[in-house]
Amino acid sequence: MNLKPLKSSFIFFFVFDVTSSGLFEKGSTSSGIIMKASFDESAKMPRWVNVLAVGPDCEGIVAGDVVLLPNLRWTEHFKHDGEKYWRSEEKEIVAKQTMEGKNMDAVGEFVIFMKRATPKPEGTSLIIMSGLGETPHGIAVKVGPKVADMTVGVKMYYDGTNFSNDFEMQGLKFSFIKESEVILVVDNV
Repeated sequence: MNLKPLKSSFIFFFVFDVTSSGLFEKGSTSSGIIMKASFDESAKMPRWVNVLAVGPDCEGIVAGDVVLLPNLRWTEHFKHDGEKYWRSEEKEIVAKQTMEGKNMDAVGEFVIFMKRATPKPEGTSLIIMSGLGETPHGIAVKVGPKVADMTVGVKMYYDGTNFSNDFEMQGLKFSFIKESEVILVVDNV
């Protein structure tokens, strides 16, 4: 491969197939019918990508890594030798797969967490402190090396407005957020 990205950028292709119009495939039925995602669905989803080539200033990734990018944190595709590729910046990476895709590590200041259902208040005996009873929350399962004030296992509250950072790995549902966007944490969950 003779592609040479500049500075801290990298070239990649998506783990899951992309149609000619740029939409991601949702999967297929048992009879083999391929289901395509709408543009709205495709645009709102973070994506796992295969790193093909890295710029000279990339420090945490190498060609062959599989990393998670937030939605729309990549360029339009370009073609080289008849194949489609995309470009992004290393600073956009949220997570990196490890152990041949069986695990992942958070990158930078990102926190990977599992959402928890917010209980609905019943009756009048429940007191909701500062409105947190209805605020979305989850449990941190991975924290990036630049995360200063959180550890794995803490309960964290976040603003769920326009939240679209959900992804799957090994059949489990996860979300990610930058540490600076967390409202507060509660130790000893």
